[in-house]
Amino acid sequence: MLAEAGADVVVVDRLGIAAGASGRNSGVLQHPLDPSLAAWHLETLALYRDLDDFPLADEPDGILLLGALSTAGLPPEVRPELLSQARDLEPAVLPGIPAVRLSTGWVVGPRAATEAWARRATRAGAHFLTGVVVPEAPQTLIATGAWTDGVEPLWGVTATTQTRTTHVLEEAGVEGITDIPPGEIFTLCGDLLGSSFHPGEEPDAHEVARKLQHRARRFIGEVEIVSARACPRPRPKDGKLILERRDERVVVCAGHGPWGISIGPATARAAADLIGSGA
Repeated sequence: MLAEAGADVVVVDRLGIAAGASGRNSGVLQHPLDPSLAAWHLETLALYRDLDDFPLADEPDGILLLGALSTAGLPPEVRPELLSQARDLEPAVLPGIPAVRLSTGWVVGPRAATEAWARRATRAGAHFLTGVVVPEAPQTLIATGAWTDGVEPLWGVTATTQTRTTHVLEEAGVEGITDIPPGEIFTLCGDLLGSSFHPGEEPDAHEVARKLQHRARRFIGEVEIVSARACPRPRPKDGKLILERRDERVVVCAGHGPWGISIGPATARAAADLIGSGA
């Protein structure tokens, strides 16, 4: 966005585009089910639809909150619908499991969104460097995810499986994702099984994947794990997204938690506005 406005932009990425959480997420674009983030998400959807090479269907794939017994507390814009049998819409789900269907959730793949924005930035004239040396500039945007000052890593593991469903499947309770203590909760986005939450040191991805496999059994039975990987979600220490000017030369945008691809473009637009205006 800055490059399109005429700025000379250099992006420095330690390991390359989508090497971190922006390429190792569950790959689903969805409403964060948090009123404080809803406006960011709605703007983000509009920004994705403006990407030339990022096709986004008019209607979402949909999310099934498995085991949910009520639509209370869910935002009306996702049109929550209570189902007595999730299996009626998703045959992969075991019999006897109720659910709430949400009209949100586009399965786009873990890297696709980040790479689409990188291609657009390149076409606008932005330059990409790999490494840790940051050139001097009159303005710097720090967007280093879990490694940003004021943010701490909350490690998550996703596992590629042989199973793929038409809906995004999430265990009821995942909407409180940032408050979940260390452990695992069932999600299946495309063919990616998750989710887990571990503060501190990076966990053993394959060990956690086995726990996710076990948790999946109560909802969809046995799943075969093909591969597993861990990545640090950027969790702000006070629970709030960081989007601020630190001084006359530095703007920070970080702490998106699990909602990076779902709200990131809108916060990037706001960060670009901060840099452009000097406010």
